Parts: sequence; structure tokens; C-alpha cells
Amino acid sequence: MSKRGKLRCSTKSLIRSLEEAVRLDPKLAHVHADLGHCRAMAGDPKAGLPDCERAVALEPKVASHYGKRGIVLAGAGELEAGLKDLTRGLQLQAADPELHT
Repeated sequence: MSKRGKLRCSTKSLIRSLEEAVRLDPKLAHVHADLGHCRAMAGDPKAGLPDCERAVALEPKVASHYGKRGIVLAGAGELEAGLKDLTRGLQLQAADPELHT
């Protein structure tokens, strides 16, 4: 099997694992964000968008959720919305006192 074929298999396995984690605990925002990002990186950014939106809805003050949603939006061709989310993520990150201690 080629490296590309192995990568596809491992991505599918990762998506299944993340889906199972969300099924077991739907309030895990970081898992929703990772699942959405993984779906996008697997070639289907539009499929990842609901997961990223759920992450932001669950934890609206977490910078990385906006970053992942921004990447997914840009991958789906929604460049302005993606840039807005990436900017919001940077603003939240800059304001996080734990990152500057």
C-alpha cells in the first residue's frame, strides 16, 4: 500500500474514533473541533463545518476552535468568513493571560 493509501486509511480510522468520542460525550468541544478539521483535511471541508460550529457554540472563548473553523471555512471556499474566524482566534489567544505567564 502506498503512503497516500495508508494516510487515507488512518484518516478514516481517526474520523471514526472522533465520531465515537462525540457519540459518547457530545459536550467535548475540542473533539468536535478536531473532527471538523479532520473531515476538512480528508477532502470534505463542508462536512467538517457543522462539527466546528458545534465546538464554537460549546466553548465560544476558545481560540483554537475559531482557528480550526477558519481553516475549514477557507477550505470550503468561504474565504472572508474563514479570515474572520482566524482573526477572532488570534484576538482570543492574545487576550488569554495563561498564554502570557
